[in-house]
Amino acid sequence: MQTKTVFKKKSYKVVPIVTSTIPNKKRKPGEPHMVGYARVSMNDQSAQRQINDLVQSGVANVDIFTDTETGKHMDRSGWRSCVRDLQAGDILVIHSLDRLSRNLVDTMTVLQELNENGIRLKVLTLDFDSQTPMGRFVFAMMGAFAHYAEHGIMQSHSARVPLWPAC
Repeated sequence: MQTKTVFKKKSYKVVPIVTSTIPNKKRKPGEPHMVGYARVSMNDQSAQRQINDLVQSGVANVDIFTDTETGKHMDRSGWRSCVRDLQAGDILVIHSLDRLSRNLVDTMTVLQELNENGIRLKVLTLDFDSQTPMGRFVFAMMGAFAHYAEHGIMQSHSARVPLWPAC
């Protein structure tokens, strides 16, 4: 992934340039603006697959925000920039629910804030609409699973036991 350096008061921050080999789709008149968010947890991981899927679903490269941070909390620079860019009528597109957050309370808070601000959520690995009661229910259940997986991973690592017990 290419990077550029942004200088700010004698300090700098490396900001990833989001690129994809998949061409941007042209937005048709009347279509809502789509903003994408991709996240990986470790520096040795790549968000390229997520970025390609976001571009393929109609998000322009310039409208994709990324983070290389844990999903345990929402205090991430790319996420903050993404939220600032969102406006009523927009669609936030993420690859999968666990890329947004691994904390159930944060996940539900984000969904509520998006709904209150008239922003729809599209999760590429799930086919649902966050504006419907069924969509909110599915979102809550998937958030609970992501929360369990995060805490189960931490518990299994510390106890050196498998995360999913054998049946």
